[in-house]
Amino acid sequence: MKMVKGEKIFLIGLLAFSLVSLIDNTLWAQSNRTLLRTQPAIKPVWVDMIPKSDTEIFFVGVSRGFSSASEARADARENAFNQVVKFYGDFIQNTASEKTSTSSNAGETLASFIQAESEITSFAQAIVSQVSADQYYTEIYLTPDNKEQYVVYALCQLPRERVMWEIENFAKNTSERYANLLDTQNTLLAALRSYSEIRAALDKNPLHRSVAYYTMPDGRLVGLYEYLSVQMSSLASSLSFEPISSQTLHKTETLQVSVQVHSSLMGSVGPLQCRVAFVDANEKPVVDHLYTLDAENRFTLELASSRLEQGNYRVELELITGFQPQITSAFSCELIPIRAYLEWYGDALSDTEQNTLRGGLQQALQRFRVPVQMTNDDSPFSFIITLTTEEAALPIGNRKIIRGEVSVAFARNGIVLHQSEKGAIAETNASLLMNRAANFIRDNSAFYQELTQALSE
Repeated sequence: MKMVKGEKIFLIGLLAFSLVSLIDNTLWAQSNRTLLRTQPAIKPVWVDMIPKSDTEIFFVGVSRGFSSASEARADARENAFNQVVKFYGDFIQNTASEKTSTSSNAGETLASFIQAESEITSFAQAIVSQVSADQYYTEIYLTPDNKEQYVVYALCQLPRERVMWEIENFAKNTSERYANLLDTQNTLLAALRSYSEIRAALDKNPLHRSVAYYTMPDGRLVGLYEYLSVQMSSLASSLSFEPISSQTLHKTETLQVSVQVHSSLMGSVGPLQCRVAFVDANEKPVVDHLYTLDAENRFTLELASSRLEQGNYRVELELITGFQPQITSAFSCELIPIRAYLEWYGDALSDTEQNTLRGGLQQALQRFRVPVQMTNDDSPFSFIITLTTEEAALPIGNRKIIRGEVSVAFARNGIVLHQSEKGAIAETNASLLMNRAANFIRDNSAFYQELTQALSE
């Protein structure tokens, strides 16, 4: 079986690692001890030079110093087995980096995860169980305290074809297991959550992250972790808001806007949450609320104007996906003061008389801080002043006086919403009567306080 270029390079590195380990252990074994004998008497070539073969991969394990040959042999095998485990971990990552775009730290080897991941433990044990120590070389030393000490070298080997098959099969099985969890979601939100959970699982198992790949429609292999990251970004980027026109409402109205969300990749978005914030002219969010998309990928933004002061607002929308990029939109909303014109009922009034009564109403609006502005333009809101008068004779002196009733009401589209009590007035002439009627309109505190309260609810 011919070695490929990447395999040759890796095996050269492995040989260098094994030689360094061999030299370090040999130097330690020779310190402060006297060599008595060896078994066999002639030192095998493989102790200093790891064999090379197209069909086998060799490892040389070196023990520490022990008082018995059996303990030293076991330690030498353990040292060799650790080299096998490291070899598999490093080789798996090397193979993964060549096949996919996956990148990982070189130190993340199989040995790092054996105790943390049951699947990796069983995989490593299966590997080690196939490793056999074919030859031993033992050095017996005399220590400074006149005790024998054994240092054993163990030559172990693995069939190269079996190694390649196991690595390929492990990567394939791991990739297929994760791939089966993909493309089974019917909403964008479910897909995002599924991809996120799989990616989190890969984060917890760096070996799986190294080897797992995804087969693209064109046959290319890409790292599964990177594929998930790209897919999540693509799904999030596919979302958009349907444009919303500027909104204008009066203080007594409730804002109701249908917010529609679209995805260019999936028809159903799912119950994704959307943050809505009303930001005032000072860039301060004054209202912040979460809505949830329905089955039609929309929700109704509803807000009573009583929660806002008069002015201009920027309404910011943000879909809460948990992934980049952020999907946002905005529209403007203006809360305008209520504008009302003045209507008259009852007696026909001259311009002078109308101005007198209008003056009383204007003073009341300012005095009681009623959030209504008077206007001469068309408006759905109006104040209605009703004034009826009649002349009457006094029983004494046969003098005449003018008696009347006056009231003020607030209406919308001609429908009276709030009505004051009627005030009885009487004066000896029309001018004085108008002044008394204007005073009643101006000083009717109960009416304006109730009106202000109603407009703020």
